Amino acid sequence: QGRLEEAARAFNESAGIFADIGEFGPRRWGLAGGVLAAAQTGDPTAALDALDASPPVAMRVMHPDVERARAWCEAMTGHTDAAAARLTAAAEFALARGSRGLALAAYHDLARVGHVEGARAAAGPIGDAAIGTEGELCRLRLAHVQAMAAEDPEALAEVAAGWESIGATLF
Repeated sequence: QGRLEEAARAFNESAGIFADIGEFGPRRWGLAGGVLAAAQTGDPTAALDALDASPPVAMRVMHPDVERARAWCEAMTGHTDAAAARLTAAAEFALARGSRGLALAAYHDLARVGHVEGARAAAGPIGDAAIGTEGELCRLRLAHVQAMAAEDPEALAEVAAGWESIGATLF
């Protein structure tokens, strides 16, 4: 809902709690969420350093979100090609494991960081990823990418109204 500082604090708090109880997989996911929030504010360095310092874990269920966090840091520092490659890989990783919601998020981010080229690259695969998903967030992610790829201002306006209706004004 656009409250990035609050989100970063909550993610980092969860990372600390998980570290305290020895749950390093969920700790890493909390750190990745903190990086995503920090990248959106334009200051991902400290958060990314904390993520980089955390050891990889065998349980990789949220690996696509960890990679999304890294991709946003790349995008925010002008490395959009690297970000696009990382997001594509994250989406493919998620799809290969049946994590359609995580794939949708990565493909949506691909469109957001690559603008029209990213949207066109994501337009086909995101439709496959959306099969069987439910909820307004998934529907809007799909519609957003499709509207960007088509360069359709009317459809983009409809998507913007949809984001606003669910309180997702950051998208």
